[in-house]
Amino acid sequence: MKRLIIALTGTLVCLGVAGCSNSPLPSLTTGSLFGSKPDAKAVAAPPRNDPTSRAMQVGRVAAKAQRCGFNLDTAKLKSNFMASEGAQGGTDVAELGKVDQVYTGTFNGTLRAATADEAYCSEARTAHIKADLTRHLAGDYSPGTAFKDADAEGDGGVLSGIFDGSSSASYKSPTLPTDNR
Repeated sequence: MKRLIIALTGTLVCLGVAGCSNSPLPSLTTGSLFGSKPDAKAVAAPPRNDPTSRAMQVGRVAAKAQRCGFNLDTAKLKSNFMASEGAQGGTDVAELGKVDQVYTGTFNGTLRAATADEAYCSEARTAHIKADLTRHLAGDYSPGTAFKDADAEGDGGVLSGIFDGSSSASYKSPTLPTDNR
């Protein structure tokens, strides 16, 4: 009986150590609980590069550029994009109509959302928009990278912020009907 307990304890210790290692196997680790940043190479999947994704990308960038005051002819950018999509083999008229609808819907929705935010055009965001817009004006309509705001709080994990002593203004303790506060 002692041997069985020792063997089971040894097995559990080995599994526990393996769960906290840099193993390529997905597992629950202390890093996932405490908010360590995973490898960007291991997490980042290549962006989709199909007509719908390209239409969404170019529509978003055009709306953001218009919102931030770039000197841009959005109608010309759209017509150049649509001509490029039409020139690619295998794109029929019905699919081009769908691409046009996706572009227009994305452009209008992004412009509406960006207009609602008065602090939208930060220096970092404007630089990101300029880089994407320069690519699109040169004829490269492939989806780019998403904008990561350096000032925004990232996902720190389940236990983030508990032990750092800071009081997060975004955290509100739950209120119960029995609370007398």
